[in-house]
Amino acid sequence: MEDFGWANRAEYQGISYLMCVAGNSEEDSGRLNYGEWHVMLERDRTLMQKILGKNKTTAQDPIVGKVMDVLQAAEFVDVEVEL
Repeated sequence: MEDFGWANRAEYQGISYLMCVAGNSEEDSGRLNYGEWHVMLERDRTLMQKILGKNKTTAQDPIVGKVMDVLQAAEFVDVEVEL
């Protein structure tokens, strides 16, 4: 990870998202990937949808549950959704 982290486009069940991953290391040489990680999902929306506040990403978006499942299967702890 350098500076911000990673960003990529993701599509799930016909909906496109910008997916970003960033983290804060605990600076533990024995556990290089240990720390606090953030996965950010932003649903693609038109300019008009943004102006009108419509079609926002919610905790009920299908991709949110899928990402949670993957993180928990990888044994991440304290996985939670924040809006």
